[in-house]
This record gives sequence, C-alpha cells and structure tokens, in this order.
Amino acid sequence: MRAMGALVALAAALVYMVISLIIGDIFPFSKHSMYASTAMRDKGAVPLMLADNQPAEVDDYVRFTGIDPDRLYPPRLPCSLEWQIHEAGRWFRGNQAEEGSPPGPVKISWGFVILRVQPDGSIQETWRPVQEGTAWPR
Repeated sequence: MRAMGALVALAAALVYMVISLIIGDIFPFSKHSMYASTAMRDKGAVPLMLADNQPAEVDDYVRFTGIDPDRLYPPRLPCSLEWQIHEAGRWFRGNQAEEGSPPGPVKISWGFVILRVQPDGSIQETWRPVQEGTAWPR
C-alpha cells in the first residue's frame, strides 16, 4: 500500500513538472523567475517621498497637486519594492486635490534612492527625483 502511494506521488510530481515546463510562468505552474534577475544587478532603487526635502510618509499628506500616480515608476529602474510604489500610487490617486485648488504649503518630491555597492564594499546613494508637487499635512 505504501509503495502504491509513493508511485502515485512520483507520478503526480512528474506530471506537474512536465506541465510546468510546457505552460511556463502561469500560476500555479510558475517557474518563479521573478527574482532571477536580482542576482545580476549592480544597483537597486528604493522608493522615497520627500516633504520639504525631508523623508516623509506618503499617508501623512493629502490634497496632492503635481504628482501623477501613473508615473511613479520609471521603466527599467531596478526596484524590488514595487508593492510600496503601488501603495503610494493608490494613496496619491485617492488624495488628489480638486481641480483648481491652490497648491499645498508643503513641497513634495517623489523619487528613488539608487543604491550601488562600490568595489571597496561601501554603498553609494544617489537621489533620483521623478516628480514634484505640493500637498497639505494631514
């Protein structure tokens, strides 16, 4: 009886592997390649919002002007924190100032800190702004 269970398990595993190879990256037959490219990166990007040139939480501000939620993530920027970008976009989208509203008192900058490991092991940080606008404190 145990041998039969082992054969069924082996057959199921083989069928799953063959289907995975044929179908490719479609759940639940995914090859999990989403992190394969990270090992080859020489830099990474961390999303960041600045309020009056100081790091700030996105949800501490409302009534944004000048920030386009659909343009927060430049193409080909190596970032493994896309969920943070999507959440920031959701917040910006839901907290846009009404058309014709005056600009807020706080200068907002959205962008990325680019981190690169140097040959000596130190980390170089570079600020890459993507958008600027204004907002009101919450």
